[in-house]
Amino acid sequence: MTSGPDASDSSLVVAVVNAKGGSGKTTLALHVGVGLARRGPTLLVDADPQRSLTFWTAMAPPRAALPPVAEASRDVVTVLRAARADYRYVVVDCPPTPIRGTVRAIVEVADRVVVPILASPVDLWTSAETFWSLRRLATGDRARRFVGVLNQVEPRSALSASVRRAALALDVPLTAVALGRRVVYRQAAAEGRSVYAMGKRAMAAIEEIEALIQEVV
Repeated sequence: MTSGPDASDSSLVVAVVNAKGGSGKTTLALHVGVGLARRGPTLLVDADPQRSLTFWTAMAPPRAALPPVAEASRDVVTVLRAARADYRYVVVDCPPTPIRGTVRAIVEVADRVVVPILASPVDLWTSAETFWSLRRLATGDRARRFVGVLNQVEPRSALSASVRRAALALDVPLTAVALGRRVVYRQAAAEGRSVYAMGKRAMAAIEEIEALIQEVV
């Protein structure tokens, strides 16, 4: 990955992108945001018209320790530029649409672009198209901002290993860390929490989110 934003700008914007719905985009955005909030002031930006991120945080009980959320759609770039002045980290949940319009504008502002990919061949093929679109926007070092994350991976899955090999063949960069298929992520959403607030039952999920943040950010 690149070293981060320009030296004159200490903030970092992470965009979570995938043109395919159901990839776990909102779950990833929220948990990366919560993990980053443990490191510095963090804002979540809900740019998805479905407003899943907003609904999730609206259900939060007292002391759920979720970062604040800003809703943004048409004026998302304005929101992101303003947020850089007040927050160390900004995490954007993008709409599940191709890389054009609002999503393209977010990608051009972001310092990191993370693409969650379900561990299946069909999802990989769709995500490969997302990466090809991203690469048309940037070359060289700037293209290294883009990375895929295998999501909802079954333990010791041979399919996941096959998807990794296929990703290599398609020139889709993947993080070494993958996120497991865990009930605790769904429980957290149902309760308006993050896995960080779910106690010992969520330790494995917390560890993988922390490892992902270390690798990507």
